[in-house]
Amino acid sequence: MNVFFAGFWRRLGAYIVDWVILRIAFTPINLYLFMHTDFFSWASEEIPTPPFYVFFLIGSVIWAYWTFFEASKLQATPGKLAL
Repeated sequence: MNVFFAGFWRRLGAYIVDWVILRIAFTPINLYLFMHTDFFSWASEEIPTPPFYVFFLIGSVIWAYWTFFEASKLQATPGKLAL
């Protein structure tokens, strides 16, 4: 049984594919934050920050993405399967 390991460029390509998939998944969250946060209030000296649950939600989605795909029957994320 011959085992071939992917090089740097293939791994980078797989990571970029996974990143694009996750960015598409995060688009609704980003739109919600953009519409419900006053990013354009130049009079305020405070920098608007999203609530903590947004960071928790994003981290949970990323964790679930890798865990689900790596524990699946194919044991690879869509980026790894594409390359």
